[in-house]
Amino acid sequence: RVGRIYAEDVWNYDIYEEIGRYTKAVLLLHGDRDGIVPITYARQAAKVYPDVEFDIIRGGGHGFYGNAFDDAADCILRYLQRIGATE
Repeated sequence: RVGRIYAEDVWNYDIYEEIGRYTKAVLLLHGDRDGIVPITYARQAAKVYPDVEFDIIRGGGHGFYGNAFDDAADCILRYLQRIGATE
């Protein structure tokens, strides 16, 4: 439960404007079967971030389990290798 002040503060908040200010590298993963957050939000975010790698996890819901988890983990590992965060 949130209070009125929270609703008033976020009513006209433009999240895409805010995330566009973030200039460091971003890995964005989204399941193509997410029933909570529409994939259009992630697609729009991918257009806004200056440095983004966007991967769609096939069969992934709002959380990643089973094969979707494995696919997400592979994406994360490849990303970390690409940016030089692993050996």
